[in-house]
Amino acid sequence: MSEASGVSVRGIGDLERGRRATPQRRTVAALADGLGLGEQARERLLAAARSGRSPRHSPAGVRAFPRSIDDFVGREAELTQLAALADRATAGLPVVAAVSGPPGAGKTTLTLQAARDLAGRFPDGQLMLDLRGLDDSPPDTAELLLRALKALGVADRDLAKDGPQGHPEL
Repeated sequence: MSEASGVSVRGIGDLERGRRATPQRRTVAALADGLGLGEQARERLLAAARSGRSPRHSPAGVRAFPRSIDDFVGREAELTQLAALADRATAGLPVVAAVSGPPGAGKTTLTLQAARDLAGRFPDGQLMLDLRGLDDSPPDTAELLLRALKALGVADRDLAKDGPQGHPEL
């Protein structure tokens, strides 16, 4: 698919895994071309991609995190603790929660499950940034900030208009 569309293998994988929930129009068009879709099917695909971009119209309800696993079990105590912290946050109290542990312990799976369970308490939205801490080259702070802004619906043209001088010095 990557070869046929010109979209990187990583980019397609990010879409498949839900790491990228709102692909750009040109990415969707390239995928449609790679699939050899007819005009009607192409328009349906583009419309489906646009409907997933609701944050562009309103930042309310942003839910930018990957799909969860269907067979999540256990960790009730940790989920209860996170729910209690969420209660404090919805009461207006400042809350910071850190989930730590060795690689492979299930930190990401736990936090994704908690995010899904608690999403209704935060109707304005939730964001998840994958820091990819074990990657050879994890994203830098500016890239993470750009991902957050895009997930919140800031248009590419607005980001480009500000240019490098509009990017925060981090």
